[in-house]
Amino acid sequence: MDNWLAAEPLLVERLRTVLGSSAHVLTARALAAVEEAGQPTPAVHVLYHGEPSIQSGAAGVVTDVTQTWLLVCCIENVATLKQGAAAGQDAGHLAMRVRTAVTGPAWRPGGGLAPFEQVPSPYAATYSSGRLYLPLAFRTKFQLRA
Repeated sequence: MDNWLAAEPLLVERLRTVLGSSAHVLTARALAAVEEAGQPTPAVHVLYHGEPSIQSGAAGVVTDVTQTWLLVCCIENVATLKQGAAAGQDAGHLAMRVRTAVTGPAWRPGGGLAPFEQVPSPYAATYSSGRLYLPLAFRTKFQLRA
């Protein structure tokens, strides 16, 4: 492994393949250039969340790294603006498609990465002005060799 963020392009490619034109797939760099009101929806934001575990092996020869990635489903639906029920339903459907895309048996990320597994999200869903953000968290593992 020679790229600490190797999972990002693999996740982006997988989501774009599975979701097609039904949702935009954006990285943190793309999001930095867009204000919330101008952000395309529906969308999935691919965000690196860090590594909860790094374990060095024999004399630092092999290091096992576990990384967490957030895939945040963003939906805008103002049909039920106050309660957000319509946005919630749309986000729920998108979230199921995202989960199936990255954890299903049909996809192995390759590049030295272990298959992704879903873990509890460190963030709750948020809703504001017709936009719902539903974060899903996934972990993968890889080994670094000295």
